[in-house]
Amino acid sequence: MAPVTDLLRFLRLVRQSHLLSESQWDRLQQSVSDVPLRTPAEVVECLISRGALTDWQAQMLLAGRRNFTLGKYRIEGLLGTGAVGTVFLARQTGLDRQVALKVLAHDVCQDEDLVARFQRETQSLAALNGPHLVTAFDAESQGDLHYLVMEYIPGADLGKVLRQRHKLPVALACECIRQALLGLQTAAEAGLVHRDLKPGNLLLSRNPETGGPVVRILDFGLAKFRVELARSRPNARDISPGGDDLTQYGVLLGTPDYMSPEQARQTLSADIRSDLYSLGCTLFRLLTGEVLFPGERSRAEIVRRVAGREREIIEQRPEIPSGLKPVLARFLAVDPAARYPMPRDAARALEPFCAGARLEEGTQVSSSPVPSQIARPVLETQPQLEEFFRRLDATAEPVRRWSHAAPSILKWCRSLIARRDVWGAVAALCLLLSGLWLGRPSVTVVLPADESLQGRLQQGETHWSPPDSLLPGGGPWRVWPRAGEVELVLTREGFLPIRQEIRVGWFQSPVFEAEWQPDATAVRRGEVDRLVARLAAVPQNSSGDLRHAAEQYARQIGGTAETRDLATALARLAVPFDTLSFKTERLIRLGDVGLGPASRQVVQVVGNGERQAWNRAVALVASPDRPWVAGISIDQTVQVWRTDDLSRLSAWVLPARPLSAGFLPTSGHLLVALDNDQVEIRDALTGAVHLNLNGIRPPWALSPGGSELWGVRADPGETPRIGAWELPSGRLLREFSTGATRPVQSLQVLLTGHPVVETEWGGVTVHDPAMGQAVVHWPRASGPLVDPRGEWLAVSEPVEDVLVYPTAAPLAKEWNASFSFESAGSPLAFLPDENLLLTRSGSRVISYELAHGQEVRTLLDVPPLAITTAPSGVVIAADDALPQWFRWEPGSVRRLELGSPGRLRHLLAPAGAGQIWGACDRPGFEVWNDSDNSRVTRNGEWLWPATLDEAGLRLACRQGNTIGIVDVATGETRVSLPHQVEEQEILSFSATGERLAVRGGWGVFRSSLEVWDLSTASKIPLGNLPQGRVSALAWKPDDSALALAHDDRQVWVLDLQQGGPESRTVELPSLVRAIEFSADGLSLAIACDDRTNWLYDLVEKRLDPLAGALARVERWRFSRDGRLLLGVVNDRVLLFSVPRQKLLRSYTVVDFGVNDAVFSMTSEEMALATNGGRLEIWDVADLRKGVPSRREVVPLGPPGARLWEVRLTPEGRHLVTLNGNATVSVLRRIDTAAQTVD
Repeated sequence: MAPVTDLLRFLRLVRQSHLLSESQWDRLQQSVSDVPLRTPAEVVECLISRGALTDWQAQMLLAGRRNFTLGKYRIEGLLGTGAVGTVFLARQTGLDRQVALKVLAHDVCQDEDLVARFQRETQSLAALNGPHLVTAFDAESQGDLHYLVMEYIPGADLGKVLRQRHKLPVALACECIRQALLGLQTAAEAGLVHRDLKPGNLLLSRNPETGGPVVRILDFGLAKFRVELARSRPNARDISPGGDDLTQYGVLLGTPDYMSPEQARQTLSADIRSDLYSLGCTLFRLLTGEVLFPGERSRAEIVRRVAGREREIIEQRPEIPSGLKPVLARFLAVDPAARYPMPRDAARALEPFCAGARLEEGTQVSSSPVPSQIARPVLETQPQLEEFFRRLDATAEPVRRWSHAAPSILKWCRSLIARRDVWGAVAALCLLLSGLWLGRPSVTVVLPADESLQGRLQQGETHWSPPDSLLPGGGPWRVWPRAGEVELVLTREGFLPIRQEIRVGWFQSPVFEAEWQPDATAVRRGEVDRLVARLAAVPQNSSGDLRHAAEQYARQIGGTAETRDLATALARLAVPFDTLSFKTERLIRLGDVGLGPASRQVVQVVGNGERQAWNRAVALVASPDRPWVAGISIDQTVQVWRTDDLSRLSAWVLPARPLSAGFLPTSGHLLVALDNDQVEIRDALTGAVHLNLNGIRPPWALSPGGSELWGVRADPGETPRIGAWELPSGRLLREFSTGATRPVQSLQVLLTGHPVVETEWGGVTVHDPAMGQAVVHWPRASGPLVDPRGEWLAVSEPVEDVLVYPTAAPLAKEWNASFSFESAGSPLAFLPDENLLLTRSGSRVISYELAHGQEVRTLLDVPPLAITTAPSGVVIAADDALPQWFRWEPGSVRRLELGSPGRLRHLLAPAGAGQIWGACDRPGFEVWNDSDNSRVTRNGEWLWPATLDEAGLRLACRQGNTIGIVDVATGETRVSLPHQVEEQEILSFSATGERLAVRGGWGVFRSSLEVWDLSTASKIPLGNLPQGRVSALAWKPDDSALALAHDDRQVWVLDLQQGGPESRTVELPSLVRAIEFSADGLSLAIACDDRTNWLYDLVEKRLDPLAGALARVERWRFSRDGRLLLGVVNDRVLLFSVPRQKLLRSYTVVDFGVNDAVFSMTSEEMALATNGGRLEIWDVADLRKGVPSRREVVPLGPPGARLWEVRLTPEGRHLVTLNGNATVSVLRRIDTAAQTVD
């Protein structure tokens, strides 16, 4: 476009650009006539000096450009251009803040897939928020212009700084990389990898308060978009804003000078450790002014780098401090496993070298945007910029046509009057007036449908609003103000108010559609009112899915006023457990628990068999006045048994993970401390909540007599406070500060009611219970122990001396010890009946006599794990190679071999029961007779390991020392395989269900793999197996082959017809977590530990990435036609298109984790087995459209119970689930409704 030299034309461009306000335009007109200003250059100089225009805007006006508005943003300058698009400096008019706009190039916008990917990647970028990352605000479009709105940080990238300074001081260079590592850690926690870290992508700015350096990472979240761009435009190159380092697509994704070998080998295999390598190369460049491997820029040269070469280069550089060299060498290790595991670890290693980091005066880092610093573009050399303005002009073309039409009509009217054509002139004048009437300024406000709101339009002293300021819902509101700026104010119930300035002119009719932001308080109130109304309407049926939804929402909004209303509504419900909405007439029972057909009540056993988090007992406690024992498991389940006949009294589920528990005297209530800073007091028989105390953290203690509960109250970073609550009312009686900033280690209460507090590295203190003041303080003591009667207190001094005090003596600052036992170690247990104290010193257990203060004898020479006092003596569980206990009796110590598969962690001797209860490493517990040590019962024949076959007709589970194959239809065991099943072993049916693989879990070698033919109950010979450990397993649909994944990142296929491995199929970038055959057996879906996912073609030997998802998939499921692939992640499901090899949708299952999923026969539906004890039926078509909808939700257990697996029977009419409460459920699908089998 030709430069503008005519003054009047230039003034018209300035007026049409809307860059000047009305007052600025009036001042400019006055200056043109008064100064006078004769040329466009003089006008530009005047406007720049007044701050009305930036230098770049002025240059664009001189080049003939008039449009500078894109959506809500006014463009102020150019920051950079490249293949992806152009980056502009802009100002958001409503908020008056500067932002950076990244506008996609025109040819990129023509590809719908690229635009869709750009929008998805910007969504992931918007989720990142941290002080060392550039924040993305929004992704918007106007016409065919698609752009990303980002935070604008004035500064310079490190590439520019290096061109100015060559290299940086050691402290400043290390501090820059350390801050970049902190930003990288934030991204790593969100599952993102940059893949192109280099000096040009690190933005350096100056902290306005301290003057120190601040580094932020640029261009995060767009790496996968660049991969897609590389495939569609193989010769394109991109340049980052402010840098000249080129990223060439089609050769490498990234910059060769800073690229790791594994990224050069395969781009998508790069994980966060590849970014650490890139930052190591960047640190080397900052320290030395040179790249690490100059001249090595091809893929082959990067891949061939030899381990140890980088260390030699570093050692030869004298400018790198000797202490920093090993740290830098670990950054640059060729093997990713040898680098730092996470960015935070690397940042911690760099901290000692960052002291004194500062920005010197010579370092030119702008602290505020200066107009003259904005690039002056030459349009002829920047076709991207020319193309951008052409597209921007196209959006304003209708306005320009009307603005040019009016002068033309007026000129025609004059010519008609000159020719004395009166009627023609009248007609032309009418046409002109009609055009002016139609082109008068107006504003149209789009209103939400079926809802009224308040609004007004203000211009100076004039305002427009309907009666009572109420605007009708469902239609537009149009107002015709004068040309200029108007202010629009809108208020809507439940949303934040909107205040927006809009510029209008002749032949301009802007349409405003508000982006309403919900008011959090109003949203909470509306949702709570809706839930309360539904609970009150049908209370007899509100204990199922609705009850659980209400409980989950109450926890989500905990601490607000609305929580109390919801809790009150829930308290009115009479049904404590979920009830099923259908009649249960058949139940497949495994063991002695299940879903009773009479009561229809869900009962859950201790232990749900999670693969790696074994459900050990958190606590095993006895009631002081009832023959009850309670076991609390790590999986949030509680069971209560009688000690006389070992019958189970109750079983229920806690809302959070338990930390400790204890019975309250006389009330039959159980107190449980949870990891969500809550203490609950529940009825031990029903599980009903009697009292809920918030903000109490372990440890806790009961006062003698059980009338008061003592606990810790502390927010993060605050001084801990000790509080006492009255029981059973829950009223806070008193509270005082510990006076120490360190957390409380232990809390006990003396017979006199004085709390004994031990703080971390802060000593032991006895406090006055009334005033809270310290009575006695041992600054270096630890391990306080109060005897069960509260009469003795023992503490350990740093030299392993144990001091013993009688608590009945008056407390004073100079409290004197009755006994002092030298080198006794730490107190372990008081034995009041025997007048003894047991201590632990190293691996020994020593007994001391309290009457004379003398050592009696050494009881054990192995470390103790647990201890209890039984009528026949002291029982101690030892931490030795074999599970065992030692019984101490006066004059003797007996060793008892238990034959238990796990070490005893908890011991308990209920009063008067004559029994000893023990909880081991494994799930469950054991009970022995105290008199002869014989085992009374073992509660531990758990369901896990267990699995359903693909048809849901048979179940394989552990039954003692064998594997049982159970018929789901009858519950009978059809086949027993003589196999000693270990706790970590996992079972896997073949596709036809005729074969079973038994493989070792993590840490078990491949030699333990066995394949059984279930028709003959015999093993199938496997021949020579590859060495290594198994990480995943999958069966071919015809049972002819078995795919195995190794910890060496290899996938093998075992040909079971020939009895040996076929060949090594593929090498993956990291450990394989899950594999699955396609329905035709020609492809493998593979999920890796580094969150990458792949499809492997077994025929063409080709490995293709599944684009669009960076997630750690736990399980794969193909549809019956093989066109869809479902990936199950902990909290969401991923739906892939197999032909297109890309992600279609990702959806999070709110409030629940997902364990398994299955497609229907037609692939129109899928069933999800959740951690919430619910089977959810989803519509696949709706999920693909991005509007996921549940067709049905079937509760099969209480909240917190898990559904481990779900299967679809061959005819497609029944769903079979393996439940965490030791049951199997069979459901029928009739007209998309689930029912149990008749």
